[in-house]
Amino acid sequence: MSSIYDTLRALQIDSIEELVDGKSRLIGKCDGVTYTVDASDQYMRRHRPEVGGFFLQYPNGHEEFKSEDDFHDLFVRSAKSA
Repeated sequence: MSSIYDTLRALQIDSIEELVDGKSRLIGKCDGVTYTVDASDQYMRRHRPEVGGFFLQYPNGHEEFKSEDDFHDLFVRSAKSA
């Protein structure tokens, strides 16, 4: 049986750039590859992402932000104890 976490997309944020159209660009690397996510002003106000934390996108399209500690508590440590 699969869970929602099987296809969760996560990006640890290395930097945040403000764009001219009211959006912000979240930038991170994974295995040496740079990835970017253009986040709406609404997302930025609601979630207040910070460098070091994680941008998350679930299979249903829901997006959220978790601090590094919260991400590790929810996904890394719980996976090790399972």
